[in-house]
Amino acid sequence: MGLALVVGPAKAGKIAHLLEGYLEEIERDPVLIVPNAADVERIERDLLRRAGALLHGSIGTFDDLFRTLASSSGDARPVV
Repeated sequence: MGLALVVGPAKAGKIAHLLEGYLEEIERDPVLIVPNAADVERIERDLLRRAGALLHGSIGTFDDLFRTLASSSGDARPVV
């Protein structure tokens, strides 16, 4: 599955839809991007309530994603 954007009105079940899809793909080590650190913690707790334990996948913010991408190249330079 590629990049997907889920949109819709408030209380339409978007989060539940995302988490179900995330858990369906858990063996493929999915990445879930959320707006901020507080959302990371909330989503992690929700996933653990649904699954009990998670050994694959990651959840982070766009900052986390960009930090990972920037440091993954062999010639990464420190940020001032």
